[in-house]
Amino acid sequence: MRWDRLFAEIEQQAADEDLLERDALVADLAEEEDAETSWSDLVGVRTRMRVLGAGVVEGEVLGVRPALVHVRTAGGDVLVASRAVLGVAPPGPRRPPAAEVAQRLGWPSAWRVLRDEAADVVVVLVDGSRVAGRVARVGRDHVELVGESGAAELLAYRGLATVTTRD
Repeated sequence: MRWDRLFAEIEQQAADEDLLERDALVADLAEEEDAETSWSDLVGVRTRMRVLGAGVVEGEVLGVRPALVHVRTAGGDVLVASRAVLGVAPPGPRRPPAAEVAQRLGWPSAWRVLRDEAADVVVVLVDGSRVAGRVARVGRDHVELVGESGAAELLAYRGLATVTTRD
């Protein structure tokens, strides 16, 4: 009987050590996953984003892509440049990655839709300035807007903060 009790204690200690090892491994894996997580993976369905040059954009997130976030606000739909996002609250659960094709859709695709709809847009740049007009041409790294006066202006995607449509 003594031996049985001794072996039972040894087996219990081994099982306890296995559980501790497993828990440590799970914690390490969770930390590694967190280290690989982007802020855009944690954008909640309802969000408040701090955007360079544009202030706060608050609303329902309709889509997240590497280059932009589509938000429906009380005033309408807003495209927010990912590189202009300074903060997001509240964070949501981790989003599954978008399909590969969806990952490639960025500013050029969005601008082509706005051009095809002949939408009047207001662009807020990261310096806080605003440009209004219609999309004339879409380039790889820029868009050409034509204002009401007929004057054209090229805007580099890297300078975009938000884009909204005017009614």
